[in-house]
Amino acid sequence: MLALIHIRFFEQPLLNNFLASFTSLFSVVNPLGMMPVFLALTTEHTPEYRKLMARKACMYVVIILSFFLLAGTFIMSFF
Repeated sequence: MLALIHIRFFEQPLLNNFLASFTSLFSVVNPLGMMPVFLALTTEHTPEYRKLMARKACMYVVIILSFFLLAGTFIMSFF
């Protein structure tokens, strides 16, 4: 019974697309690899400034990825 539920859970195309997209974007953005770089670049700053810069960086990433999500097909049609 549990195996049947497991198979049906992964047969859903929305879940498959989400998992494929998430793993692809996670490897491109690489937050674990960028963490030491961010900490090294902000060693002289206060914790408040670090939080502000981290929020700004996250917002920029969300904006850029959203833009390419919406315009990516149009851009790729040129090639």
